[in-house]
Formats: sequence, C-alpha cells, structure tokens
Amino acid sequence: MKLHNREIPKVKVISNSSSANNGTTITIYAYNNNTMDKFTHSILKDYIYWFTKFGSIELWFNVIVNKDVILKLKGLDRNELELLSFGHPFPKESDNINSLFDTYVVNAPDYYCKRLIKSGTLRLRPDIQYHAIFSIEGNRIKHGYNEMVRHGGYQAPSGAYTVQERYGLWICKDFIPIQRANHWIPGKGYEYTKLHAFINCQSLRLTANRGSIDNTPVEILNDLHELVNNIYNSIIASDYWHEMDW
Repeated sequence: MKLHNREIPKVKVISNSSSANNGTTITIYAYNNNTMDKFTHSILKDYIYWFTKFGSIELWFNVIVNKDVILKLKGLDRNELELLSFGHPFPKESDNINSLFDTYVVNAPDYYCKRLIKSGTLRLRPDIQYHAIFSIEGNRIKHGYNEMVRHGGYQAPSGAYTVQERYGLWICKDFIPIQRANHWIPGKGYEYTKLHAFINCQSLRLTANRGSIDNTPVEILNDLHELVNNIYNSIIASDYWHEMDW
C-alpha cells in the first residue's frame, strides 16, 4: 500500500547466520493493493527479457561479464521454476531465402531473419560511442520465439500484445530498452514492424524514473537519429531486404 501511495515503507531485516542458505529474500506485502493479474509467469518473463538488465543486449557486443547468470522464475500461475538464461532473445538467422521458399512457398518472407550489428561513434560527437543491433524479422518467425505476440488462430497468454505494439526501434542505455523511437524509421505505414532493433548510447540522460530519454541534449539525439537513418537506408538497399520484399 505504501509503495502504491509513493511512500517509503519501513523495512524489517532478519539476519540468518546459517551458511546453508546464502542470499537475500525480499518479500513485499500488499503490493499494488494486492492486484495479482500482472504477476503471471508469461508477463513476468516477458518484462524481464525486454525491460530489465537480465534481458540486456550486451552479449552481442562482447560484454560477457553476466553471460553465465541464471534466473529462476516462477509466476503465481506456475508450480515449477523455469531457468532463464541471460540476454535478450533473438531468432536464428536465415541461411538462404530460397530454402524458405521451398518450405513455406509464398509465406517465406514471414519466416525470414537477418541481423545487422554495428558499433562506432557519433558523427558530430566522436567521443560518444553507440552499439546497434537491427534484426529484420518476418511476423511468423516472431511468433515462433515470442509467445506474447497475438495473432490469428492462437490463444495468447494474458498481457499479450501485437507486433505493432512492441516491435520496431528501441533506444537503450546500459543495454536496456528505455523508449521506442519508431518515428526515427524513415518511410510510411508499418515498415518498422519488420524490425527488432536496439541502439544503445551511454550518453543518454534519462528522466528520474528511467522512462524517457527526453533529458538528453538535442544534438546527441539528432546525431543518433541521423545514424539510425543511415543504418536503415543501408538495410533497405541490401540484397536480403529486397529478397524479403520480393
């Protein structure tokens, strides 16, 4: 109740001298007025992999300090723990679109996946680094690894979302998504839904609740915006984008 009312609760600490059970247990009572529907296994797992450090994209950039970390998760609707591996999930890249056509015929682009990984510095601020991963994915390959995506003929878990509501370009700090920026993607309509993309910059200045990048100097945001445009234009000029479109 106190957290819900933005009050700092009193904390009772119980020390356990036994070496048999090392670790820390945190119990929160009456959180969010005891509303429990957001604590199902699927919703918790999805949030962990998209919006916490455990779902970081850092492994793609050889930051491996957390690579062996395992999380044991059990939502309120589960009886057994699930062991989660560190790092945001991406699908396997496609080897050859022709083999997809042999298997899926006209639906082949829906199962297509290619990835572009880039690191460097900003054009006008060469002292500032960026790390970007752009995964180009068809809708059906998203359905294969993300159970939370709603689509026809599938009974998605509670809290599910559409591709349009989740995918596109995410701006990150500490390799954790902070804010979607699909308006940075050139073009009209829903072209951004083909992207499962992240760009990380440690020079972003976040609001107090880490919910927005709006405190960042405009020159840095403009530089990042220009960089995203350049990456996207290189993607749509590539052979694999034309293959997917065709």
